[in-house]
Amino acid sequence: MIKRKLSLWLGVLVLFCSTLSLAAPVGDIIVTEPRIRAMPPGSMNTAAYLSIKNVSTSDVKLVKATSPISDNVQLHDNIKKDGKMSMVHQMSVNIPAGKKVKFKPGGLHIMIMGLKKHPIVGESVPLTLTFSNGKEITVNAVVKKQVSEQGNLSG
Repeated sequence: MIKRKLSLWLGVLVLFCSTLSLAAPVGDIIVTEPRIRAMPPGSMNTAAYLSIKNVSTSDVKLVKATSPISDNVQLHDNIKKDGKMSMVHQMSVNIPAGKKVKFKPGGLHIMIMGLKKHPIVGESVPLTLTFSNGKEITVNAVVKKQVSEQGNLSG
């Protein structure tokens, strides 16, 4: 009986700790759901997606993203102009006070170009996000297989 209760509590503790790793809070900025799209072998580019929540009372901007798998990581948005969609490099992305901004397929995303190392499904890739207030957050983005129409990555 004691072993069963101990096993149950240990399981709850492991579940709680694994959930904590999905969110990377630094002060008033919380990053969740970091993931990278797996690409076919030989592809030189991929994209990262995540959510950033600003729980402060002041706007903050994401000004830079870096990763050891590439020397060329940029913030991008897909914008419709004259009936055509195109990817546009963003110098920064505003994260309004009290709001969450989702980086997802077909919208804002982190473009990782000129891959030095091809990410493998299931692997975690570090992404460091730099904000206008000087804060940096490093998250481990899991490489996932495909993107559904809803913009979710499955693994």
